[in-house]
Amino acid sequence: MAAREVFATYFVYPNVALSSLVDYDRLKAHRSGTERRYFFHARIDCVVFDQHDGYRPRFFFELDSPFHDADDRQMRDRHKNRILALAGQRLYRIRPQIRYPDRAAYIALLKDITG
Repeated sequence: MAAREVFATYFVYPNVALSSLVDYDRLKAHRSGTERRYFFHARIDCVVFDQHDGYRPRFFFELDSPFHDADDRQMRDRHKNRILALAGQRLYRIRPQIRYPDRAAYIALLKDITG
């Protein structure tokens, strides 16, 4: 809901398949075997699309909780970061510093990181 408020003139979608955002064949040679397998299972928590520019994805957001501190989760996070970087996209990772963030906290974070 916070993303919809901050990006009111765009389309905001949750849980978007990474494979629907990035051309697999174009990046296939640049990914490890583990990354290639991960590619078809990964989702982006929130993607902001610009409907005035052919529905081009403009912003990619991940909501990182303390669960992302686990070694296996960090490895998957690195895969996702690398795949999007190879595609020329930036993945914004959001992790509120307060225990129970509300909508206002997420709005402030989104505004802060996207300028």
